[in-house]
Amino acid sequence: LLRLYGPDITRLLHKKFTLHLGVLTYEDIEDVVVIALRRLWGARKTYDDTKQSLRVWFYCIAENAAKDVKKHSKDTMQPFLTPKD
Repeated sequence: LLRLYGPDITRLLHKKFTLHLGVLTYEDIEDVVVIALRRLWGARKTYDDTKQSLRVWFYCIAENAAKDVKKHSKDTMQPFLTPKD
């Protein structure tokens, strides 16, 4: 998934959250994509391909993760990066 959709999702998030809004760095966006992939994997049983493509679902999860990261400072990002298993 990361090889297939990661570059496009990273580019879109970078364009929105770094270039347009100026709230996240490129490094933040890379972290967001990893967070989103973990969230996607955790929610994989809820995915319904009749509602949206996997790419769109991954992007929606990534965009929500970016909004969450934007709300928190760097020192409070650890809970997003730590596995929950």
